[in-house]
Amino acid sequence: GAVCAVTDTGPARGASLGEEGHLDADGHLVCAWHGWIFDAERGVRLRTGERCLATYPVRLEGGVIYVGLEAP
Repeated sequence: GAVCAVTDTGPARGASLGEEGHLDADGHLVCAWHGWIFDAERGVRLRTGERCLATYPVRLEGGVIYVGLEAP
């Protein structure tokens, strides 16, 4: 149920997570190329605990999602 924003590029070989990745039943982001699973809210790869994805601040106002695109 959370809204979050992460970089689109997978850390291993540059796969587009937005176009080729998916959210699993637990709401984790899965890379289609390598099967790596990420906590999208924190940008952390679940298996290793390593922060792999840049995260961006998000706010919801009146049904509109705003993403801060400044470098984290």
